[in-house]
Amino acid sequence: MGESFKTIRANPALAKVTTTDLEALRLFSQARRERGGRALTLYEQAIARDSTFAMAWRSIGIFYRNRSVEPAKMIEALTRAYEYGDRLTERERRLAAADYYSLATFELRKALLEYEALLQLDPDDYPATVNMGVTYSELREFERAAELDNRLRELNPDIYNGYFNGVVGRISLGSFDEARAILDSATARFGEDRTASAASFLESSQGNLDEAERILLARIERGTGSGGNPFLRGDLAALSAAQGRLADSEEHSELAISELIEFDAAVEALEDEIQAAWVDVAVRERTEVGVERIDRALERHALDSLTPLDRPYAQLAEILARAGETDRATALLTELHEVVPAEVLRGMEPSVLRAEA
Repeated sequence: MGESFKTIRANPALAKVTTTDLEALRLFSQARRERGGRALTLYEQAIARDSTFAMAWRSIGIFYRNRSVEPAKMIEALTRAYEYGDRLTERERRLAAADYYSLATFELRKALLEYEALLQLDPDDYPATVNMGVTYSELREFERAAELDNRLRELNPDIYNGYFNGVVGRISLGSFDEARAILDSATARFGEDRTASAASFLESSQGNLDEAERILLARIERGTGSGGNPFLRGDLAALSAAQGRLADSEEHSELAISELIEFDAAVEALEDEIQAAWVDVAVRERTEVGVERIDRALERHALDSLTPLDRPYAQLAEILARAGETDRATALLTELHEVVPAEVLRGMEPSVLRAEA
């Protein structure tokens, strides 16, 4: 959940975007200085002024990707940016194409070709360097990704991407001492609040679950950036369950779900309900309770109320299959293949295969 399991992609620098509307450009500039929902609102205002403002569309897509929420909106925004390629400079067009290939159609090698072309235009292109590293990480070519993360910190030591991606990449390589050195450098520069997710991820990756939990609890108790608390609480639920503290896990899950419902984040609330059901089914061995939880969640967040790309078909099929509800699981997987485009299914392959298995 949250940042803990995904490297962070970059948005473009202000000086290198194209629009014919000066007010849209001003809104875009302001959005670049904001974080969270305020930034998203400003990007949306920019495209309301200029519906062909491709780099604002791209920023919206990256916003959703970095927060692991609402994939349908992410793909729509990145597709719009790609479609307006004829209105873009070569740099903008290649950035939009690379994101489209990597996040909408999941053609990662095509995306790498675009990033390579961008770096030939400008070896110091920061967004291209960030996103090329992320793409190599998604291809599990972690050594190459690590080289690019090092380059990011050289290009601009005041941007967090290079540090967070560096920590996650070194964890993937099993280089925990290097990961901690990068984390310490980031914490000194950005503070504990900014690096809490990375710190918790590093501790949990080394089996230090109690310390990982302490870091997230302290982050929540400090009360800064409360909009991220549901995602942190979701991580806490998983950490508590892994330590056998099932009551604590359920409490964290309920708090996360209630906050997500309050934020009208139906997709994320449903995904947290699925995670909680796994504790019922696989840990407590209370299959009926887990299935009842899923049924209540689906009454609250009916699948047909969500766009097809937002529906967690594979996750639901996997938990229902584990619970012995194989007919329901099969029906969900059948519907998944009917309503989700083949190119999007490429990016969902691991979870689909788990469910089918």
